[in-house]
Amino acid sequence: LLSSLLKPSCSNACLGAGLALTRGLPSLAPGLVHTREASTLDLRTVVAEKIPAQQERLKQIKKQHAAKKIGEVTVGACIGGMRGINGMLWETSLLDPEDGIRFRGYTIPECKDRLPAAVEGGEPLPEGMLWLLMTGE
Repeated sequence: LLSSLLKPSCSNACLGAGLALTRGLPSLAPGLVHTREASTLDLRTVVAEKIPAQQERLKQIKKQHAAKKIGEVTVGACIGGMRGINGMLWETSLLDPEDGIRFRGYTIPECKDRLPAAVEGGEPLPEGMLWLLMTGE
């Protein structure tokens, strides 16, 4: 489904709305979550709308920071599954040592407060989490 939306030059990193890099690179995600009239739009449309802006952001990051080092990689780290190595741009989640996992900048309790649930105060609906991960909204 999504591969048909992506241009060959775009990776899955283009799909996220919030682009935040760590270890000295700039944060390009001033507001991670936005709201809109979702009832009139489907996921495919929203993601398709976001792709050009994300492609441009990645081009700018590459242009400005392509030669910047973000760490060292050893053979042992490669064989050990790349643990602790920054080796990929991943926008949808971050494992914070103090707050635990964050999805698009939100902790699990914050997600529970903000995402729709079938019952008030209940667990978030999977569709709401998928929408957040895919769109940042």
